[in-house]
Amino acid sequence: MKMKKVIAEAGNSFFKIKYNNRVFFAKYQDIEKLLSKFNIKELLICNTAQKDFSKYTFLYSEFNKYYIKPQLKYNYDFSELGIDRILASEFIFSNFSSNFILFSFGSALTVNIIKNSVFEQGYIVSSKYKNYKSLMELGNLKSLTGDYKIKKTNKSLNTKQAVINGILKMENAFIKEIITENNEFDIFLTGGDKNIPFNLFKSFYYSDNFVLNAMEVFNDKKT
Repeated sequence: MKMKKVIAEAGNSFFKIKYNNRVFFAKYQDIEKLLSKFNIKELLICNTAQKDFSKYTFLYSEFNKYYIKPQLKYNYDFSELGIDRILASEFIFSNFSSNFILFSFGSALTVNIIKNSVFEQGYIVSSKYKNYKSLMELGNLKSLTGDYKIKKTNKSLNTKQAVINGILKMENAFIKEIITENNEFDIFLTGGDKNIPFNLFKSFYYSDNFVLNAMEVFNDKKT
């Protein structure tokens, strides 16, 4: 009997696997150590960050759209839609709701809007950190780009705080407008941003494992 590959997700700043119904994280330099701990030899990877795995010793293949049999209908151009956005939306639709908004707070802030079982539209904007880095470099303050910590204050008394407060107000206004336009929809949140504005949502469901869970379902159907 052929052993099933262990599923994994490769993000910009993290790597994680799902093994024996548990999720394990690793830094990229520690992947081999994590796999050896469980004697894992082969992975099926959702490589959303387009990482190069050729230098590693384990066997792997990449999870692509060939594995997916969509249950949703798509008004959005399916060929341009990131596989992580497809997987998360498909999993939520199959398990929770047919009318929902998915906010994903990662290297970008992406929004998926699903209405009556149809992927109607989406939005993509820069993450807080990318906005911060870009504005600080534009202001010739590159020395402060590594000193990044989101903390809102009542007043902006220096350039760094002015940038941070401006970014937070911009993100908050963007999110509130989307919620207002779709106020009857269920809200789902995901992503590794440490500063997700949970206080903006009256009711929501959060998980950082929608992609892994969806991969597991589609891979089981494939095999």
